[in-house]
Amino acid sequence: MLTAAVWANAAFAGGGLGSPTGGATEVTQLLNHVELASSVSQQATMVGQNATAQLTRISQLANQIKNLVQLPQNLLAQTLAPYQQQIGDLKSVVQAVGSLQSAAAQTQALLSNGISEMNTTGMSPLQWLNAYINLAQQQGGQYKQQLDSDLDTLSNLSQQAQHLQTLSAQIPQVSGNVQGLQLLNQQANLLGGEMVELRGLVQRQVVTQEQDKLSEANAQAASAQEEQQRIQALQSTIDSEKAWTSGVGFSPLNDSQ
Repeated sequence: MLTAAVWANAAFAGGGLGSPTGGATEVTQLLNHVELASSVSQQATMVGQNATAQLTRISQLANQIKNLVQLPQNLLAQTLAPYQQQIGDLKSVVQAVGSLQSAAAQTQALLSNGISEMNTTGMSPLQWLNAYINLAQQQGGQYKQQLDSDLDTLSNLSQQAQHLQTLSAQIPQVSGNVQGLQLLNQQANLLGGEMVELRGLVQRQVVTQEQDKLSEANAQAASAQEEQQRIQALQSTIDSEKAWTSGVGFSPLNDSQ
């Protein structure tokens, strides 16, 4: 696999992933991202369990109220309304947290595989990135699909983090009672921001390489055209000389007269 290249632009991007001169720093920063992704995944699992437990408790309470047959239907509906609202909100939280957990786990795997591959090959992050993008652009196929998939993984993580934050803000009366959700939002937003930055860096490098290849192709085309023009000019000169030397004015007999 060539997933390591997705993170390689950290080598020269500066900012949160270290400078282009310190290989140890680059790996250390990547490991920090692995640790954060792992923390988000674990925290999401815990929050999901807490939200599920709360959902079960409220659902059981609502069922108990339904069993009070002596209550008039209109009163029963009014009594159940807030519980049903909480149940719906908690289901949304459980789903959002589950999606975030999956995205964080995928991000962690992507980063971990990348570091392992860099260590195995001894290539620098920048070398990995260039090799990966070259393969994707020149070979296409599975290499292009893998690059697109890795970029989608980064995008999905940031989207899931943003979705959970938005949902939490919309239902504060519910999300405020789910243990660990606030910390999860903080961690996920931090990781999501880093992944947005990484994705942008990789995309810019892809564009840069495409522009470099286009410039190189244009230069080669211009050089080939210039060479063709030189050959044509030379051939024209040769043809003119042939015509000139074969004329009457250059006959040996005429010269002797």
